[in-house]
Amino acid sequence: MGAERIAAALRRLTADPRLNYHGKTPCKVLRDRGKNRLDVQPDDDRLPPMANIPLRTFAPGVTLEVKAGARVQLAFEDGDPARPVLELFETGSIRRLIVPADLEIVLGGQAGALEVVRRTDPVEVTIYVAPSLLGKISAGPSVEPQPIGPPLPFVPVTVGGTNTGGSRKVKASS
Repeated sequence: MGAERIAAALRRLTADPRLNYHGKTPCKVLRDRGKNRLDVQPDDDRLPPMANIPLRTFAPGVTLEVKAGARVQLAFEDGDPARPVLELFETGSIRRLIVPADLEIVLGGQAGALEVVRRTDPVEVTIYVAPSLLGKISAGPSVEPQPIGPPLPFVPVTVGGTNTGGSRKVKASS
């Protein structure tokens, strides 16, 4: 027991005080304060809990809301203990992602991904109706059946309106 205490004391005396500030230290997220600032508990018990630490994102202007309990990496710019930053995160750590962009964003990273329609976006739907039912359909005064090409067993009718549904996970401003 005495030898372990002596060895621990020697490690403390000979350790570089800046050693903890180079490299990266895994941390647990305690709280998301918003605007890419987090409270964390470093796994290294030589470092205290830290509050309001900036989170570096993968692109400028992106805002992340991170779940409590998520894992991040703590680093110190130029090894300076006064300049902590958080980087990286594990899959499933993000609660919300906000991207202010005037560019194409493909969710899911798949080529050929489908377009997203927002609630209140104008939409058109074409249905095919038997000619005998044309006079019996009531969808408002703006519906005008427009047969195209030679007579078909069914006539296309295009109806316009406003989308009333949408994804609760994908949101876009107008």
